[in-house]
Amino acid sequence: TIRFDLSGTQDFTNTGKAGYTISLTDRLPQITSAVTIDGYSQTDAQPNTQVAPAPLNTILLVEIDGSALTNVLPDQTPCVPLGSGADGSIINFLVIPNCGSDGIQLSEANNVTITGNFIGTDPTGLIDQGNGRDNTGNCAGSGVGGYSSNHITVGGTSPEDRNVIAGNQCDDLFIGNESHSANPSSENIIQGNYVGLGADGL
Repeated sequence: TIRFDLSGTQDFTNTGKAGYTISLTDRLPQITSAVTIDGYSQTDAQPNTQVAPAPLNTILLVEIDGSALTNVLPDQTPCVPLGSGADGSIINFLVIPNCGSDGIQLSEANNVTITGNFIGTDPTGLIDQGNGRDNTGNCAGSGVGGYSSNHITVGGTSPEDRNVIAGNQCDDLFIGNESHSANPSSENIIQGNYVGLGADGL
């Protein structure tokens, strides 16, 4: 489990709370075992409590930003890459913008849960900072890309589970099959999210 206790000079404020940006300067290695990345562990982070169609009141304070990677092999630079063996992983309460490829990429990773994130926006969920751009306007990735992965859950039935997935270049959310894999994507749940909308529902 990865938990956060970031302090020092803040990188941004969200609803008056101090937020911190992890700026990627190199491609992260693919995650190949189960991991929970828990942005809610950061002090003052707050999950959404509003029921749709009300605007979200989520306060996210940990941002994983891929701006520095968008010109470096954009098709190979997802910000959060999960591969075979990462079954059962949980990614929650993060802001994930400006990645060269997918914001969260699942490649033959099963039973992964993605909840409470803002994927493709700024920490307020209102400003477009989409993933999958190569700085020429071309399509290089999606907000969430699931490839030959089964039993993925994106969102859920509780208000705190709702993701904002918006502004991304290829698709906000893509689930399909990798060409080299005989394993099709199946039995995935997409539920309760704002897709293509800001956190205000617009």
